This record gives sequence, structure tokens and C-alpha cells, in this order.
Amino acid sequence: MAIRYQSEPFFRTHYEELTPDLTLERLNANSRNNSTRISGDEFGIFYQNVQCLTTSLASLTIELNLLPHCKVVFVTEHWLVEERIKLTVIPGFRLLASYCRRNSIHGGSAIYLKDDCQGTPSPLGIDVATEGSFEYCATDVFHSGRHLLLLCIYRSPNSDLNDFFTKFDYLLNLISQNRIIALIAGDFNIDLMSGNNNSNKFVNILESYGAYTTFREPTRISKTTQTCLDNIIIINNSKNSNFSINSTTTIATGYSDHMALLLAIIFKTNHTSYSTIIPKKVRLINETTINKFISLMSHESWSDVYNERYNVDEKFSIFLNIFTRYFNSCFPLKSVSRNASNPTIPNHLIRLKNTVSALQIISNHSNEYRDTYLYYKKMYDSEFNSFQQRCNDKYLLNSNNKSRSVWRIINKNGS
Repeated sequence: MAIRYQSEPFFRTHYEELTPDLTLERLNANSRNNSTRISGDEFGIFYQNVQCLTTSLASLTIELNLLPHCKVVFVTEHWLVEERIKLTVIPGFRLLASYCRRNSIHGGSAIYLKDDCQGTPSPLGIDVATEGSFEYCATDVFHSGRHLLLLCIYRSPNSDLNDFFTKFDYLLNLISQNRIIALIAGDFNIDLMSGNNNSNKFVNILESYGAYTTFREPTRISKTTQTCLDNIIIINNSKNSNFSINSTTTIATGYSDHMALLLAIIFKTNHTSYSTIIPKKVRLINETTINKFISLMSHESWSDVYNERYNVDEKFSIFLNIFTRYFNSCFPLKSVSRNASNPTIPNHLIRLKNTVSALQIISNHSNEYRDTYLYYKKMYDSEFNSFQQRCNDKYLLNSNNKSRSVWRIINKNGS
């Protein structure tokens, strides 16, 4: 049965039953996670082999917009050089660590952390990172009074597997010497569903350090194969380790032939913390406040500054006090939310995105629906680009510094 489609204001999808229990509604329900799946008490982890971060950034932004409690984003195969990935911004997240190739194209790994979370790049085992066989980066994150070590690894399918096993074993040994919780996400290009020698060796290495995988279902599906190449691994060496896995979900995103992995961990509340997160504060500086400051300064008599009774140091102190008073009055510090400027994704765009994700699954099983998938994918790309353009236009229109705003847009879009 063919999918009937037409363009409507909200892109409602008309369809008939494709095969028993295989409809777009069922696929949307099974291929992605509902935003309510992760509760406010959970630590959400998102991973995907994105196969070019710049081209998948728009769709990735929508996925993360539906997962407000996701704290960490791991990506592999971002395909970017070091200078470019530093300019590629995922809204609401900041880049903490990355590995970029220098001698060939594609590949790479990166870790993004939510703006309101605490973390720093980790030097642990960074010397073993190798192009092709072990493209690795790491960060230290502090959450609910716990020290988490986050690691992201990509191994090319044709790289030296023995070199990977040697370095992976070395890295796990380093981790085992620290009383921490480690989360390792990546595309290892070792099929855990195969049960072959390579798969068994990989699992044996994990088990020797008390590590375990959280996914055993297919993470890459084609018309002829279903393989589990991607995973999120947990190593728990912490004494303060009261946590549990709430859910594991694979998501067909529509922009990569690898499924995205979503892991939700619940940490028991801990009243201790490593430090207090200080809200970000900025000075309110615009044309109005600048003019007010200039006016106050120009109407000040400065009589005490010129008074001969005071020496030079006293005059400077008087001047500084007056200047500081006017400065703080005209340019007050305001607390701001780093996520406040992120635009709300329209519902029709979210529904269209879910339709594209579902059609990707169908087209992986049957060429009959390939053209339908490409049609909706093109429609979605066009709609998202228009939405992004409207957001950029509005941002520039309300900006007091057009040049700075233009560069912020360029950096955010990675272009």
C-alpha cells in the first residue's frame, strides 16, 4: 500500500496501512522517545553518529528541544576540523571536548554539555587518541554531588582492531584506578549482535573491569543488515553510586543511518555538591543606557575633584566613586538564562520531523517508500531553514549591535 501525501498548513500526513502494525503513528511512537519519558529527577544522555554535524544540526536541535532534561550530547563522525567545530554551536549546550582528524576527512568525536551543568575537559588517556582506530575525547562533569567521567570514542570500520583493543583496555585500566562513575558513548564498529570473536573479545574486556553495555538492539539498520555498532557503556567505581537506569531508547532521527541512543539515569538525591553554580550576569549596555551615562557624567559638577583641599590620591578616589556610582546605576548587572533566547520549535515542524524519522525506517526496509521519504525530507529541510531565517531576522531586528549579532548567528549556524 502506498503512502498518500500532500502539503497542508500543518503537514498532516495521510496514509493507509503499510503492512500489519506498520503505520506512521506506530513508527513515530516506537522510533523516538516522548519528551515525558525523562523526568526532572533524571540525568539524560543523548548519543548519535551524526555523519556530518553541520548538515544534521537543524534536526539535532529539534530532537534536543523535545528532551529538556538531556544533560549531555555525544556525537561521532562530526566530520569537522578543529577550527570549525569550535564555531559549531548546539543551542543550549556548549562544546567541552572534541577529537578532530588532521590527515584525512570525516570521523571525529565530541562532547557537548548543557549550559547549566558543570564540567571541564579531562586529560585522562588523551595521549592514546589515534586517527582512525581510537578517536577519543573526555570531560569531567559534576552532578548531584558526584564526579562523572564522560568519554566519547569513534573507531573507523577499516581501522586496526588490535590497536583499538589495546588502547581501550589501557583506558579502562586508567578509569578503574579512580573512584568515579564513567560513561563511554561511541560507535565502536563492533557488532554486539554477531557473537563473533571480535564481539566476544570486546565484551570480555568490558567485563574484566566491571563495565557493561546498555544497548543490545540494532543501532544501524539497512535493507539487508541490522547491527549493534553504537553503545553507551557504564563503569561504576564510585562509593557514592546510588543510581539506576530508568530507560534506554533508540531513536530514528531521519538525518543519519545510525539510530540515536537515549539513556536516562536516576541519581539518588545527595545534599552535598562540589560547588555552587553562579548565575550568569551581564551588564545592561545599549544605546539608551549609554546616553544616560553620558548625560549624568556631563552634568556632574566635579567640584570636589578640583577642590584644592584634597591631594591627588583623594581626588582620584572621589572621581572613581562618582564614576562607579553612575556606571553601576546606568549599566546594572542582570541575571540571564543561557537558554532564554532559544526559540520555541513550532509544533508543525516537530510533527514533520517525526514523519521524516518514521519514513526513514520504512525506506530502510523497502525501496518503494524511498521517494516518499526524500520528498518529506526535502520539505522538512526547507521549512526548518525558513524558520531559522525568521528567527535570525527577528534577532537582528532587536539587536543593538548588528555586527556582533551577525557573527553570533554565523557561529551558531556553523557557517
